[in-house]
Amino acid sequence: QSFHSSLNFNKLNEIYVGEFDGPEVFKLGDGTKPKLHDNDKWLSFFNPNSKELRFINLENPKETVELILTNKLNPYFRPVSNVVGDYIVYSDINKKGYSALLSYHIKTKQFQPILKTKAAGMKVELCRLGDFLIMGEFSLYDLNRGTNISIINTKQDPKLSAPQVIYSSSLSDLGHMKCHPGENKVFFIKSLQEDLSINYKTTEVVSLDLGSGAVKLRSDLDKVTQ
Repeated sequence: QSFHSSLNFNKLNEIYVGEFDGPEVFKLGDGTKPKLHDNDKWLSFFNPNSKELRFINLENPKETVELILTNKLNPYFRPVSNVVGDYIVYSDINKKGYSALLSYHIKTKQFQPILKTKAAGMKVELCRLGDFLIMGEFSLYDLNRGTNISIINTKQDPKLSAPQVIYSSSLSDLGHMKCHPGENKVFFIKSLQEDLSINYKTTEVVSLDLGSGAVKLRSDLDKVTQ
């Protein structure tokens, strides 16, 4: 089946791994949104039916971590995740609809919250740029106003306990954060102006410099959505 003939949003795909120059591939499981972490040491994928987020150590495939999400409100929710040292960082939604970033220590099996959105109906985004973990809080709906982007220097704060806000806006930015290693910047879609009476926004791609906090306009399209 192709994407045009299969309309099942929760359809699972077979996840395989293999060497670039090797003739064989090996099946690791079934899920969606496979992603490599920590210089390709770990692989993660998500099963939306069982709500299991699984991590597999590719250097030692017997080392796996299975995390069961608590989200029961949003059937379209897909967690963001990353591996930082001995910590797995991932997003979830609680029973009141608040999104949060949590950390799980692989060795001690202890959980701790990193950040929680200020209101229900907001999304959390995540990307990694060298030693920096960048976290964005964006509104899914215009009922909850405002945007925050926070950062953790994982060398200075290896326990991931103290995120620092480096960008804040009273407008509801769209988000879709992407980290750019070559420029030490994170890119996202920013709302420049809004007219809620006619449900109109001017949105453009901007870059946020992690060192200076400077925001620079990167597009001139008036209404960027992706």
